[in-house]
Amino acid sequence: MSIRLRARAAGLMLSGLLALLVSVAGAQEEPAAVNDEVAPKWTVALPNTRCSWSASEHNCHPSSPGVGDLNGDGRLDIVAATNNGHVVAVANGAILWDRDVAGLFGMAANTQSFASSPAIADLDRDGAPEVVVATSMHGTVCQPGGVIVLDNRGQPRPGWPQLSDDDAGPIDDCPAPFISTPALGDLDGDGDLEIVIGGIDKRIYAFHHNGQRVAGFPPASALYPRFGWENLSNRLADSLWSSPSLADVNGDGRLDIFIGADEGNMDDSQPGDSGGWTCPYRLPGGWMEGYCGGSLYGLTGGGALLPGFPQYRLEIIQSTPALADVTGDGRPEIFVGTGTYYYNNSPDHPTYGQRLYAFDSVGRELPGWGGGQATGDLVPGSPAVGDIAGDAGPEIVVATLQGRLFAWHADGRLVNGFPMTPRSPFGDTDRQDVGKGVVLGDYDGDGKMEIFMTIGWSIGVIDGNGQMLTKTTSAGRPFYYAKGLLMNNPVLADVDGDGQLELIVHNSKLYVWDLPGGATRADWPMFKHDPARTGALSSAAKTATLTLSPEELEIGYAPSLTQQIRATLTLDVPATSYDWRVSSSDSNVTFPQASGTATGWTQVAVDVRVPDNLGLGHHPLGTITVEVTGHGTTIRDNEDSVDVSVQIVRGSARAKVPVIFAPRP
Repeated sequence: MSIRLRARAAGLMLSGLLALLVSVAGAQEEPAAVNDEVAPKWTVALPNTRCSWSASEHNCHPSSPGVGDLNGDGRLDIVAATNNGHVVAVANGAILWDRDVAGLFGMAANTQSFASSPAIADLDRDGAPEVVVATSMHGTVCQPGGVIVLDNRGQPRPGWPQLSDDDAGPIDDCPAPFISTPALGDLDGDGDLEIVIGGIDKRIYAFHHNGQRVAGFPPASALYPRFGWENLSNRLADSLWSSPSLADVNGDGRLDIFIGADEGNMDDSQPGDSGGWTCPYRLPGGWMEGYCGGSLYGLTGGGALLPGFPQYRLEIIQSTPALADVTGDGRPEIFVGTGTYYYNNSPDHPTYGQRLYAFDSVGRELPGWGGGQATGDLVPGSPAVGDIAGDAGPEIVVATLQGRLFAWHADGRLVNGFPMTPRSPFGDTDRQDVGKGVVLGDYDGDGKMEIFMTIGWSIGVIDGNGQMLTKTTSAGRPFYYAKGLLMNNPVLADVDGDGQLELIVHNSKLYVWDLPGGATRADWPMFKHDPARTGALSSAAKTATLTLSPEELEIGYAPSLTQQIRATLTLDVPATSYDWRVSSSDSNVTFPQASGTATGWTQVAVDVRVPDNLGLGHHPLGTITVEVTGHGTTIRDNEDSVDVSVQIVRGSARAKVPVIFAPRP
């Protein structure tokens, strides 16, 4: 006996994705003009093709932008994947490179498509990042599903693309598409990074950076031991729309994998022990008897099931998990929404998908979260975690299918002001379906995160008390307007090196806006949290602290020597990528470079000019202030200062200048 459950429904589900695009097409009509529009810093036109619902409409881009320093100039560049198969890198308003991937699949130009979002990291530790993204399906002809790795110049790396193994999509003999966004992390502890992704063809893939499969992948379904059906030996029983998230949840020093699946469980009408599983609603027509629901898989980096997983629930799980240690036990918890299939296709329209779930590292529901948090609406979108309440503890935020916004404290209590429904100035709400989610950043400099989400043609910003900070129907609030439908997620990142966050979105055009001066921190700045798309709020990020060395910079000087003396200041934020900026309260203290990007520790040159007519002895020369902003992480104590002074001593032109400091070697 075999199991081909969602294969015959995959075409229906992918058609459902296209139907979703059609359902929002009405929002494509040009809205009336609105005052208070914030002018973009810059825009860039992107390659694009027509949408399925209209020959004249091109704004259907489900892939969300990513960021990474591709050209090595110390600033973040933007990467966008388009609906006609282009991967485009942009720096400071200019295109660095544009790669049409269709040729890698033997296809004509402009005929591929992306729903997956680009992940960016240095896979092979050669000092330059790679871009990883997977192809999808935009129309009704074969667009092979495959994972691609491009180098920092947009050139394909050897061994790529890697096609999906099966044609489980709607078109026969066509490698199944990927909706999932890859996650990048070191699964095997060898120092380089692996690529993890879920496929519509029911497989969880893991690749080394050279394209070889990681041992243990694709893993067998958890149902395989019960039934012994051979086609469950290297795949799940159903497709994967969710994206994987990575974190070490069991404390063994290795990354673990969490991903939602359409795979349900089977009741006692099928052989073996069901564990008490039942299907309390009527099944879709032609469905296997006694089979329903979905699952959250937890796997080791070697593909083995983690204790307590999979967790089966009565709706499929298309949502991408968010991982964060909200209990302070040193191990991340898992937060995940659900999906839409049984609500849409069972004659009973069951509402079991109207929940957000929370699990600990061994699959137990968290205190205050038993049975999931009810939302009254389906939750196929993805949660984010950050401090929106200003209580130094993380909150969990998610938007439902119809765009209603929820936020809970870690103990399951609703945050004051939620739920609420964000709206644009045109009265729009926004569908938060597969691949959508909110991002969190400190918009107004009040020390806590605000919530950013795309709403129709614009981006809304919501305060941690549930109040809109961007324009609705009231005048005098800012309005971030993309002049076309936004089907993906915003990004918060400093792409111009000024120490302030920019707001980034794209449809058929890439938009970048400067944010207010207080916008320097972001707990969850993009879809799946970070450029590597790990989906995890790092524990280190919550405790990372800036330290400076030396604690005081004292310059020794002898008269008749050169009055311009260079010293070094060391900045250290362990295991964290960050932007830094230095300033001085005294014009005699300057810097050859006053800002930049670093990971871990870095050294900053300081030029001190000794003023004229200083007598012997000690003379203060003001203070150096250092500010740092994490890339997708929160750095506590992110500002520090160092006093500068000069000590005038007797000496001659041949005397050495004693610069008193202690830089890291």
